[in-house]
Amino acid sequence: MPSVKRAALCAATLLALGTTPLQAQNAADAYPSRPVTLILPLAPGGGADIDLRVYAQKLTENLRQTFLVDYKPGAGTTIGTAFVAKAAPDGYTLLVATGNFSVNPALYKKLPYDSLRDFAPITMMNSQASLLLVPAFSPIKSIDDYVAYARSHPGELNFGTTGVGSFAHLAGEWLHSMTQTKATFVPYKGAGEVIAALAGGQIHAGFGTPQAAVPLMTSGKLRTLGVVANNRLKSLPDVPALKEKLPGYVWSQWFGILAPAATPAPIIGKLNTELVKLTRQPDVIERNLKNGAETIGSTPEEFRRYLAAEIPRWRKLAQDAHIQLEE
Repeated sequence: MPSVKRAALCAATLLALGTTPLQAQNAADAYPSRPVTLILPLAPGGGADIDLRVYAQKLTENLRQTFLVDYKPGAGTTIGTAFVAKAAPDGYTLLVATGNFSVNPALYKKLPYDSLRDFAPITMMNSQASLLLVPAFSPIKSIDDYVAYARSHPGELNFGTTGVGSFAHLAGEWLHSMTQTKATFVPYKGAGEVIAALAGGQIHAGFGTPQAAVPLMTSGKLRTLGVVANNRLKSLPDVPALKEKLPGYVWSQWFGILAPAATPAPIIGKLNTELVKLTRQPDVIERNLKNGAETIGSTPEEFRRYLAAEIPRWRKLAQDAHIQLEE
């Protein structure tokens, strides 16, 4: 959309809301004047939570106003996501979204929100690789072993996920559909619980982020069978990419920030500027590389285009695998 038309559309929207462009700009200049709540629709302890706490602290320091993290897990992240969709569009309640955001439209016929219409994308912060993990004492030592075990024990392999219908659940279904195997999916409240269950031997396999899994790999409690990424990670060069054995099996667990729809464009712009600044900091880039993540820092428009393409992609995968949570 040409910049002139986009500006006119923003101005018309603000007027329809009873706010003039000048008032909206003044509000953005003063923003934030009180604490901002970052809603994470996942349980504490996962990779997104670890990243979020770092960003929240930096935002608090840079904008001299508190950025609070509030956890609202449940129903495949739809509870926390719906909460933000209905929040006041003033920039003080923001959604911390992950890959579940683009997967849920594929799994639910009726969501309490529209993933594109009810949100204003701010930026995608990073894109995270994942590891396929097993307990260190498991006899499964490679993806070939894993497929062989799953085929000889159909349905007996317990695969941990971050909830029924979560991104990890659908990614796991895709893995077993591709390898023509079956597993029993065991839902947990969050990624931290999945990692703990793997380390304790309560489940056979599951996904985890490098930052959550590597310490337990180093201490001898977990083993990885491969990384889900386009290439091997620089931080784990000896770990094969699963696509080396399973061509086409590539996805990423992204991390981004969105606001309720109708949040004034100047506030979206200010938040984007501040968040992108964080993604350009050397310590953030180095930390992401160490943890197997690619730093992004997109524009709102780039983030919206990504979501518009990703949602139908997962919908097709869910349809092909005959996965749906609601009629």
